[in-house]
Amino acid sequence: MKIVLVDDSKLILKHAQQIIINSGISIDILTCEDGIKLLEICEEEDIDIVLLDIVMPHMNGIEVLKIIKQHPKFNKIDVLMFSSLSDKETLRDCFEWGASDYITKPINELEFNARIKSAVRKKMLEKESAIQLKAIQNNNSELIAVNIMLQDAQNQLIQQEKLASVGHLAAGVAHEINNPLGFVSSNFTTLKKYTGKYQEVTELTNNLVQSLNTEVLSNEELIALNELKECLKKNNFKFINEDIEELYKDTSEGLARVGKIVKGLRNFSRIDQVNEMSDYDLNEGIENTLIISRNEIKYSAEVKLNLKDLPEISASGGQINQVILNLLLNATSAIKSKHEPELGLINICTWADKEFVNLTIEDNGMGIPPENHNTIFNPFFTTKPVGEGTGLGLSISYDIIVNKHHGMISVESSYGDGTIFRIRLPIGRFEE
Repeated sequence: MKIVLVDDSKLILKHAQQIIINSGISIDILTCEDGIKLLEICEEEDIDIVLLDIVMPHMNGIEVLKIIKQHPKFNKIDVLMFSSLSDKETLRDCFEWGASDYITKPINELEFNARIKSAVRKKMLEKESAIQLKAIQNNNSELIAVNIMLQDAQNQLIQQEKLASVGHLAAGVAHEINNPLGFVSSNFTTLKKYTGKYQEVTELTNNLVQSLNTEVLSNEELIALNELKECLKKNNFKFINEDIEELYKDTSEGLARVGKIVKGLRNFSRIDQVNEMSDYDLNEGIENTLIISRNEIKYSAEVKLNLKDLPEISASGGQINQVILNLLLNATSAIKSKHEPELGLINICTWADKEFVNLTIEDNGMGIPPENHNTIFNPFFTTKPVGEGTGLGLSISYDIIVNKHHGMISVESSYGDGTIFRIRLPIGRFEE
């Protein structure tokens, strides 16, 4: 720490300096005889305390005090005024302009020593506080950075969980789309062949029409007519005309099925709404989710629907569909783990009361062990083998239903017999 003693009397400077040295205060002492020199020292050195005489040539102490306290670099310096003046107006001016203390002349060593020690102690505490504050700010910055990293990691894990579900279903969706596309492609190949045959007949017919210029047929005309008859007989145009209607019908049904699957996939993800709240039909969400999960479920379980009429609710459709998908995949996995030869059963029921729309998804799979009932909604908890689940599906579902939609989700399970998940979503709108 550094202190500057400022007085136009060299004798007083020497006396004050010696008192500080004799007191044992650990501080570097600088001296000068006027305010201008003091300001130069403050520019060059990091000064902590100034003992400033009031009556000085060129610039009095109060004028110097004003400059120090208004200067962005100097205004943290503690200034102790040092003067024989003791009138109230002078004292008032000193403290109004930011002086920390006032020491009167002539010097009383006991008082002088006590006030200097007090100023040094105060400045040391300020420095220690500043160091601690800086450490706290650094720690806070680190905590903020860590929190941001954790949030980013959480978002990545959530995205990974969603992508894992969609990726898991991708092959099934491709299979569902590929089946109707297969017969659409086959039908159009057949139609192409039929069209070629029609072109052949059209060409022969045109030749015949062009040759029939008189009422009496020549040999060439008879040959052309016979060729036409043979072509019609060989290609069985009667059957073609009958079959072509069936081909168009099958093609139309196939394309409609493709459209339904694609629409279901789009409605499931609600790409255009992302996290926005909008009118949502829970029954439609269930049906769309079943479309894209059908290939995963159909080899393990039969799905029975009991969907009552429901009012639309305000919800993020993509998020609610993700919850339904998680529960359907968990139910399918539980049924598979039971290793029964017959298909399992998944019952899906919906109904509404005055305040909520309700959904239950019940399976007759393996169920949840009693010791896990209180932990299934915890992040990273999973009973699946390593590599088959992140343990985030149910925790994300809980967050979506409870925190984001102000609803409720609960589970009942009997180990070895099956599980029921119950979801309640409020009918009334709410502020996010």
